[in-house]
Amino acid sequence: MKIQQSTDSLKMVLGWYGKSNTTPEEFDLREHTDIIYAVYQFIQSATGAVSFLSSAPDYLNKFNKLEWGKAYLIVIKSGSAELSIPNFVASSFESESVGTITDQSETTPNDVDRQKDGYFYHSNNKMFKYAVYNGYETYETKQYMESIHRAFDLWETIARHPSSTYEHEVAIYFVDLVEEYGQEYADVLAMAGPEEFDKSPQDWQFGNTFPVYSQVIINIPNIEYMMSIKNDDGVDLYYSTIVHELAHALGLNYYVMNEFQSTPVNSYTDITDGKLKYYYYGDNALREYRGYFPNQSGLIGVPLDDNIPAPRISAHWEEGPGVDSVSRYINGILHPGLVNGMMTPYADEGSTPLTKITIGFLEDYGYEVDYDYATEYGNLYDSFRKLKCNLSCSLYNSKLHDNIKIKRIH
Repeated sequence: MKIQQSTDSLKMVLGWYGKSNTTPEEFDLREHTDIIYAVYQFIQSATGAVSFLSSAPDYLNKFNKLEWGKAYLIVIKSGSAELSIPNFVASSFESESVGTITDQSETTPNDVDRQKDGYFYHSNNKMFKYAVYNGYETYETKQYMESIHRAFDLWETIARHPSSTYEHEVAIYFVDLVEEYGQEYADVLAMAGPEEFDKSPQDWQFGNTFPVYSQVIINIPNIEYMMSIKNDDGVDLYYSTIVHELAHALGLNYYVMNEFQSTPVNSYTDITDGKLKYYYYGDNALREYRGYFPNQSGLIGVPLDDNIPAPRISAHWEEGPGVDSVSRYINGILHPGLVNGMMTPYADEGSTPLTKITIGFLEDYGYEVDYDYATEYGNLYDSFRKLKCNLSCSLYNSKLHDNIKIKRIH
């Protein structure tokens, strides 16, 4: 199995060395003192009776090799390297200073480390090719890349380009946005957007213009936070954020909303605050939006987030009242926001469902889609009951760092 060092703390893993279906082999700890801090061997009473310390002279260590069939607690130093111990079977730990370690001796195809083709990784069906351009020394490891691989595989399954030869290149950057741009980026999880399309700007048209190169930027200071937050299904916020950002790369982005021709977006003046706002009325997304609110008649479009003042059009769905916003009335009819929905601008700690509305948007855009991959999502009132912490509850929760906002690159 492989143990990835933590960049800022020791990491511990408890397990046993050796398997019944494998010929016994030795593992010499002295060859790995640059990574190993200490190893404790356990006896029947579960007491750490003997130990190996990498910094101690040989005569003080009770052993220097892992013994077949014995249980060990292994402590590794902080850093960015990876320790490989064949035939070691580990338990799992989760805390601020203890990593999650799993046995990789018996893997399914989806668990195998993805191999590069030259400089790039590819999604399963090769619709995407992608590479880490910044931060690869620390973050291009299974711990951080597994969610990225899964997210690319998910999207090429949900939204397929009509041409089997289409390829979308994505550059991934791990960046400390606070260090680069200032404190206002402290609560940003990630950003993303396309940089090149398959047509020149004067020919950009909604429905037949596709991205061919995009960028995803992941904010380093918030990575551990994202990985520590899991929803009711055990899915962490880091993975959900990557899925969110790739949806921007695919189509729900600034360029499509503001610079494409024929994007189905209309403006209106909201009667609540008198401001100019926008809604999206593409056929498939609107059908799915109405499906989530069957008792609400007169819905003519999906309201877009109004935190960005007109004339700029947002590339997020409206979150709902209480999140720097008010209830949205179009033609005098309430158009509910999508509280907790994945493609709103706010990330919820409890659930961020991928709705059929977003998939419908991608069908409007020109992809061939599969709605079966949408996450279960109730109506507005169900969503309010599930809301755990975003800006709508900030008056009652002083943990403002949890009010994380997912921003796009443009």
